[in-house]
Amino acid sequence: MMVLRAVMGALALGLALGLATPAPSLAQRADPTQPFPKASLVITRFQDDPRMARLEGYLQALADRPMDWDDYPVLVGFFAATFQRHPDWIDKLLPARFDAKTADVVLAALQLSGQPPPAATLRARLSAAGQDAKLGAELAGLPTKLEDLKVAFPTHLDILWGAFFATGDTRYVRPILDFFAAVANQSDAVAIDITRLTVAMSSGAKDDLQQVKSRHDQVTLVRMIYASTAELALIANARSFPAVKRTLADYVAANGEKPAAKSLAAFLKYI
Repeated sequence: MMVLRAVMGALALGLALGLATPAPSLAQRADPTQPFPKASLVITRFQDDPRMARLEGYLQALADRPMDWDDYPVLVGFFAATFQRHPDWIDKLLPARFDAKTADVVLAALQLSGQPPPAATLRARLSAAGQDAKLGAELAGLPTKLEDLKVAFPTHLDILWGAFFATGDTRYVRPILDFFAAVANQSDAVAIDITRLTVAMSSGAKDDLQQVKSRHDQVTLVRMIYASTAELALIANARSFPAVKRTLADYVAANGEKPAAKSLAAFLKYI
């Protein structure tokens, strides 16, 4: 009961500071007035109307209107899952003109989709576009199948959310949940502080953040922050996608006494 009381105390603070509507994950920052290309409703709600024709021109718009590097990993996962399911559409979706970031997205998506290496002509076009140093570094070391992606840092979280948005398949949500749970289940104390981080990152309660930082070494703290990022996205997406909420509820039901389950249960009460 100690964990649950502490979680509920942190949650009450978060609700008082505005956590009733958690900060959306990157992948949910959709603006219907800006259909291209920033994690738009075309992407985040594609599973509701999965007609491939809706994606025509999307990658070209992305190449024509570049964004910050951290807006792209969601699209890597989205197009990896899309290319995997619809290889006959790959050529139709590729842009006529690449920029460096869109070239990085397409290369990573093709790799994760398990497709053969690009043909020589496409390879030449991608190479001519160059590479974005930061995005390229974040996408380094990806496996050759989406299903083999193991979460190591937040970019991987966005890739998996993108795959879920493309398909509605919760097997892409489960690795995110497993990553969060593996960190939170180290101990009651770690789970409590991850919950505090989740609340603090949503509400801007910097005092709580400083207290958490003082209790852990740097390596542990970084993993806890990543786990909190995962929890934030899980809760935010559970509000919009019943399948995500069911996945979390099933985990809580099967693991009710574990610290991660108690943390999630506290948040689920408000969804």
